[in-house]
Amino acid sequence: MRSIEVLNRPLPWLERFTFDAAIDWIIAGLRAAAPSWLRRYGWRPCYVVAEAEPVLVERSWLGETRKASLAGAAPEALPCAICIPSSDVFLTTVNLPIEARPALREAVRHRLQDVSPIPLAEIEFAVGESGPTREGRLIAEVAIVRKQTIAEAMSSSAGRPVFMIGGGLNDDGGFRFLFDETESPKSDWRAFAPILAVLTGAVAFLTGLDIYVDRKLYAFSAYETQLLDVLKAEREKFSILDGLTPDAGSRENVLVAVLELGRIAALLPESVWIEEARITSTALEVSGFARRATQWPAELDPAIADSDRPETDRYSFRLDGSPQ
Repeated sequence: MRSIEVLNRPLPWLERFTFDAAIDWIIAGLRAAAPSWLRRYGWRPCYVVAEAEPVLVERSWLGETRKASLAGAAPEALPCAICIPSSDVFLTTVNLPIEARPALREAVRHRLQDVSPIPLAEIEFAVGESGPTREGRLIAEVAIVRKQTIAEAMSSSAGRPVFMIGGGLNDDGGFRFLFDETESPKSDWRAFAPILAVLTGAVAFLTGLDIYVDRKLYAFSAYETQLLDVLKAEREKFSILDGLTPDAGSRENVLVAVLELGRIAALLPESVWIEEARITSTALEVSGFARRATQWPAELDPAIADSDRPETDRYSFRLDGSPQ
């Protein structure tokens, strides 16, 4: 294989989503995360590499490949793969921005006129391994072959269906460069169906579990809010007693004063708020705030003063006599 020099020039917009790219991304992720026994599970004959000595290649559920013996197999019933001789392939590397990784083939296509010794209309190309550099760039291996060479290889298949055309056959039966690939055999999809079923079931289970947990959390939050509302209501019932500061008197006097305070509170209009109630040995003193122009009960004669609240006065009154 011959190497040629690469030149650099600006790249076009590379963002583009394709279904095939999404499937490849999912399978690559599963292959990277799965244990070795799962990656190598479900071996079955996939294709035969048409060389001087044909090579049978098996494929697992997750796309792992391996060379296998032709003994007992029926090569004529399997698709064939064609390996382009290394003497017919031009090799080069392309230096790209790291941002080109999501659409690597499109980025390489944009640079072909700078790296190909053959007119673009007469070639096919394939992108091999790529890796980042210390400078934050991306180096991609590129193989270039004449379309005429591919056509001649296709005609040598003797009418058998061609599964793929590549260059550089690896020890595992895969190709270092893949120039063309037809639709995968149906057996591959049937083999992959159990994994898809398991993944679908796992996603459905996790989704249902998430919905169930969300509903439980929402119900608990609603119950907690309702409980806090009840506690707040009970607290408000006894808020009138917060300001009681008995200075003297017996426990019985305090109880009588509390009952008297409750009676007075029932007489007060809604526009009156009790801030403090003070029990002494001779009187019950009450103070707080009231809306301006409040109509007071006849038995009360509060002292009114201005407050720092708008449209609100400060009041206080005293009920003389021992609270008994």
